[in-house]
Amino acid sequence: VQIGIYEGRYRRYIEAQPGYYRVYMNLAYLIAVERVLGGDNKLEEAKELVSKGYALSPGNPLTPAMEALLELYSGNISLAKQKAQEALALNPDAPFGREVLEHIEKQEATFPTVTVLRLENL
Repeated sequence: VQIGIYEGRYRRYIEAQPGYYRVYMNLAYLIAVERVLGGDNKLEEAKELVSKGYALSPGNPLTPAMEALLELYSGNISLAKQKAQEALALNPDAPFGREVLEHIEKQEATFPTVTVLRLENL
């Protein structure tokens, strides 16, 4: 129920501020968390939200990092690793890029059981 409340708020925010990059990433992340917790599979929609992020903030390493997580949760581990490496290449000093790649590598050992990577300050 709580996730649905936040999802609705993010959707309303997108309607009001369609050019705000972070709300797309936040909604995509929320959808991913919902899926990992056993909710509806809306990962394709989340991927569409992330694809808008490339246009809104070109070169932002958060975009391929989020795409990497969505690919992991979709079962595409090799593509997830590739996207995580892209994020790391965009900004090797950003710790979250390394965290995403390490998380994916750990999840590969337990797949199809996966856990959520907690991202802060999206």
